[in-house]
Amino acid sequence: MNDQLKTQLPKSVVGWFDAFFGLGIILTLFFTLRVVAMSDHVFSILLVAGLALVIGAIEIARAPWRGLPPSQASSNVILSRAAFKLLGFIVTLAVIGFLYWLFPEYHRTYYRSFFESVGIVLPWFILLAIPYFVYVEWRLPKEEGGMWNTALFATARWSEVDWSCLRQHALGWLVKAFFLPIMFGDIVNNIGALRVANWDLASLDFVPVFTLLFDSLILLELVFVSAGYVFTCRLFDSHIRRVEDTLFGWTVALISYTPFLGLFYVRYFNYSADNIDWLVWLGANPKLVVAWGSAILVLLFLHLWSDACFGLRFSNLTNRGIITNGPFRFCKHPAYLIKNLRWWLVSVPFIALDPVEGLRLSLLLVCVNMLYTVRGYTEEKLLSRDPTYVAYAKWMEDHSLLRFLKRIPIFSYEWRLARWQRMWPDVYPGV
Repeated sequence: MNDQLKTQLPKSVVGWFDAFFGLGIILTLFFTLRVVAMSDHVFSILLVAGLALVIGAIEIARAPWRGLPPSQASSNVILSRAAFKLLGFIVTLAVIGFLYWLFPEYHRTYYRSFFESVGIVLPWFILLAIPYFVYVEWRLPKEEGGMWNTALFATARWSEVDWSCLRQHALGWLVKAFFLPIMFGDIVNNIGALRVANWDLASLDFVPVFTLLFDSLILLELVFVSAGYVFTCRLFDSHIRRVEDTLFGWTVALISYTPFLGLFYVRYFNYSADNIDWLVWLGANPKLVVAWGSAILVLLFLHLWSDACFGLRFSNLTNRGIITNGPFRFCKHPAYLIKNLRWWLVSVPFIALDPVEGLRLSLLLVCVNMLYTVRGYTEEKLLSRDPTYVAYAKWMEDHSLLRFLKRIPIFSYEWRLARWQRMWPDVYPGV
């Protein structure tokens, strides 16, 4: 069995070209609607919704439930179960809303654009949830998951609650509640400048073109990421299979994002040299500026491609299906690898005027690189509960661009998996 796993690449849950279909939709909507009179909030919502409609249609076309018969239950049973799950959905939203109200962090101006957007879309979201739950209850296999158990808890039927399922449901929505305000809020806060930008690239020098493309690629990534956090559902087969449930896994993920970002990176690991960057360093040589800047843009595009491959499945700290194509065909953690390489090219900490200072800043960036290595480790540990990921990782052990690293035990997936199986045999059974 092990030899078979290493010689066969598992099928991906997404198609090779899904990401490019999505990119085409976002770009078409952006350039069609950017001059239309509407707020940045509505414009951002339309970009995310447009992407979700297209990718969602693709996901439905190949969803596993398509070949299964609909429910044979009576309409009364279907409506009753759908209403019960709708109750769980509303209770979940109410709890998240309470947490936003409770914690001072979410009273900051930084989040205002997100909550203003929520005010626009939430009534429609709840309204659309009604036919959604009815359709899913009729068309998809019977399931008593997170929404069902939330409703059981809310109606004090505690003896019937699957507490493990409810815990995973709560963790999954905490992931959404933490990351979505950051990701979508950044779209709204930054899209206005891109709407009014000069897109006649041929008339611009390289540096303005670089800045415009850099900002645009980041915004495109945020649209994909935001859609992933919003559209988590069985209809699109983008539901959460499992959520990270260890404090260590959450810690190494959250410290890379606001508000923890300010403490961790700014105060302890600020690797940027004062008053100098790659443009200042290479400014006297225009050809080197073009070459270096182009390399940064290529890395940023590859990073976008890595995240766009998730379609509606993007989410930190979760397993929402195993992707084995796109950049993941060549590297198990392409976004992390590319992001860390880009930081070296953008920040160039080694060019500080004082060589000792350059060494210090470089060591700080190495520490950040090590953090992302640990993030990759924790994600792989979570995903290795899924036999499909185990098969993928074993295949990549011999076919990845970084396969030479397997000679070092700590970088060998086989070595790590064997260690996990010894420590937690019930969680990681032999494959």
